Amino acid sequence: MQAGIRLFGYRGGQLRAKTCTIDGQWSTVGSAYLDLLSSVVNYECNVEIYDASIAAQIQNLFACDTAGAVELSLARWMNRPWYIKLSERLLAPLRFLL
Repeated sequence: MQAGIRLFGYRGGQLRAKTCTIDGQWSTVGSAYLDLLSSVVNYECNVEIYDASIAAQIQNLFACDTAGAVELSLARWMNRPWYIKLSERLLAPLRFLL
């Protein structure tokens, strides 16, 4: 978040979209999360597209999806409860599964 990444929490159920655009040019759409488990174990895949018009369409859809979402601030993240931080530390050794 310090580098400009923005995180949103979606409260209307689950949002299963797995899309990403970078610099208004490159996009990825597919079934895979951006993790080792999706790409190696689950054999999921995404398509990558280098096209500004497709990227603009995906960004417009994302804007609609995030209309009801809540943005997570750096201050809120840093001030999360101690028991959440503890659980993150306890589960950290299992990150390789993701």
